[in-house]
Amino acid sequence: MKKYALLIAALALGACSNSSDCGNGVKDGDEVDVDCGGDCPPCAVSYPATGTHGINLLHGTDTLVISGNGNSFKAHIPEGSSLKVEMNLIYGQQPWAYDKNVGWSISTYHNGHQTFEAINDGNIDANMVWFTPDSGMIEVNYYENGSTLTGQKIIMKEQN
Repeated sequence: MKKYALLIAALALGACSNSSDCGNGVKDGDEVDVDCGGDCPPCAVSYPATGTHGINLLHGTDTLVISGNGNSFKAHIPEGSSLKVEMNLIYGQQPWAYDKNVGWSISTYHNGHQTFEAINDGNIDANMVWFTPDSGMIEVNYYENGSTLTGQKIIMKEQN
């Protein structure tokens, strides 16, 4: 009888465990989403197609051709994840500025380069304003959850 009592106690303790199994396809333990966050590797950042200010410049990996004025710079940062985005002017004059910033720490524009870092998790966004009528080309580099380049795209600004 004692053997059964010990077996039942051991099973009960195992069932109440708070640990994560990072490859079981189930959100368990302290995971933020299925098999990521908490004790598991950080969750991936997502980029919706649109944001508060229109087309999301960070969405997709293809070259993006834009015209007009005002676009979103939006990402969803899961708890425990991080994001840094670098914008590098390849040609043209500095074509962008931003306002209505929510959740980004933004460096000063210098020599064709500007860095945007997420300062909190959740939805972050900024209104990217194109204040020059000239065309330009911008390289966008993504660094998710560390200092390794995880994505890259080109934004082509058409002349107005």
